[in-house]
Amino acid sequence: MLKYLVFTIITILLVISCTDDNSQSTQEITSTETNDTTSVNIDTTSNDSQQTIKVTKTAKYVFLFIGDGMGFEHIQGAESFLQATGKPPLFFPTLSIAGEVTTRSNNMQVTGSAASATAMATGKKTDNEIIGKNPTLDSNYTNIPEIIQPLGYKVGIVTNVSLDQATPSAFYAHVDNRYESTQILNDAIESGINYFAAGSFDHDLYKDSSLAVGREVIQNGGYTLFEHETDFDALKTPLDTKVFFTNSKYNSWNAVPYTIDMDSSDIPLKTFTKKGIEFLSKNKKGFFMMVEGGETDWPSHNNDAATMVHEVIAFDEAIKVAYEFYQSNPDSTLILITADHETGKLAFDDLGTSLLLSKQNVSYMEYSDTVITMQENGYPVDSLFTSITKHFGFHTDSSGDPNLLLTADEIVEITDLYSTIGDDGEILYGTNSKVVLALTRLMGVRSGFVWGRVSHSSLNVPYYAVGPGAPESGIVIDNTDFFDIILGSLGVTVTN
Repeated sequence: MLKYLVFTIITILLVISCTDDNSQSTQEITSTETNDTTSVNIDTTSNDSQQTIKVTKTAKYVFLFIGDGMGFEHIQGAESFLQATGKPPLFFPTLSIAGEVTTRSNNMQVTGSAASATAMATGKKTDNEIIGKNPTLDSNYTNIPEIIQPLGYKVGIVTNVSLDQATPSAFYAHVDNRYESTQILNDAIESGINYFAAGSFDHDLYKDSSLAVGREVIQNGGYTLFEHETDFDALKTPLDTKVFFTNSKYNSWNAVPYTIDMDSSDIPLKTFTKKGIEFLSKNKKGFFMMVEGGETDWPSHNNDAATMVHEVIAFDEAIKVAYEFYQSNPDSTLILITADHETGKLAFDDLGTSLLLSKQNVSYMEYSDTVITMQENGYPVDSLFTSITKHFGFHTDSSGDPNLLLTADEIVEITDLYSTIGDDGEILYGTNSKVVLALTRLMGVRSGFVWGRVSHSSLNVPYYAVGPGAPESGIVIDNTDFFDIILGSLGVTVTN
């Protein structure tokens, strides 16, 4: 099912012997090289069964872009919005190679980010909430960076959410539960990965406003921290430097602010990607970079179509940066684009009203904080409706856009919700007040976005690709196949 171009043959023997869960991976590498053959012996203490790796090189640079929670309908909705605003369409859906991906985990039809990202990073299924380990938690899975770093490749892990969220963690960590953030951060440091770009750290230990503890842990682990683009000159930073590139401020979930909430000082995903390419491409052997658009998922949990659409567009901008690199290196660069799962069971119905999303100028997360503050300080409901008009465009009189006119029933519902302070505790990723959830759902319905749930679904997700080693077009693959595709494009074949 997978096609590979063969240019060079490299043979590698990777011996991995079983040991206890707490052992650390140690590697002793020797290599010899001729003009057409490289032989590398790697003696590794790990928790996998014995494996043999054979390498046939086809690419030097591999990108894996993961749009967290991004399904087909999310992409279609973003396309409609761009068309309505008179802007060019998304780039990545125009790639000639495209298909579908199944995402079920080992124990459930509806996967989570931890299990799905583990499948992509290791080629093996596990249960929901587990990262980098088997379902019985007595063995670590070997991930892509652990295989290719001893061969001389550099690795970059990029996301706009916190570094210890499930998707990025699956490419360097091994924990029983995705919320073991302290151990995940320790695993990040031990991984030796050269380039991390992300928000902050999600664990409560690192949530004080100064983030001093988390930053101290990272820096004590040998990482140089940059929080402004002007501070990080990737082209002049020595390649053996371990870099943690982050934003100077974060939202309430310690992620980079949503695109809809950003100001000019914030670092978008495309810049994280661009700096990573500049830094890692100095390595003559090549690199692997995983780039997660992590903030597509969270607004989908909160049924916020406007925030979600802006994140899909930002994800596309990051992919364009990689494609520019591909155009300069078309015979040695593979770009893969997919999602870990679908969120929201979204159904997009193009009513010709998606332009209404442009009236919303704030994310559910930021506006929830605003509404709760208004409630706690006793602002009257008239002040709320004035604020709603400012930030969503909804109005209560007939003089404005009829598509944004609130009905009498909607006014009553919002007024009643405003009378009770509190979050909707069933919603993930944000202090989403019940008022704001009603507004985002209403905006979705008016603009053609109908949400079926506030959680993940079992729907297949898309893949797109370009470059040597890409999968065939028009087929259905499993998320575990990305492991073989990526290593295969680099010429690495793992057999147990």
